[in-house]
Amino acid sequence: MAQLSAGQQRRVVLARLWLSEAALWILDEPLTAIDKAGVETLMKRFTQHA
Repeated sequence: MAQLSAGQQRRVVLARLWLSEAALWILDEPLTAIDKAGVETLMKRFTQHA
């Protein structure tokens, strides 16, 4: 993952999270280094999970 940008690394980590079966997501600044379209997608995922 060292070749990926900060935003790409963040997307990989978040994708792994929502593919997991974890009931509780603990996130620390999940929208940092994410573009506007990505933020919209993530907010939808967070709402669905909640």
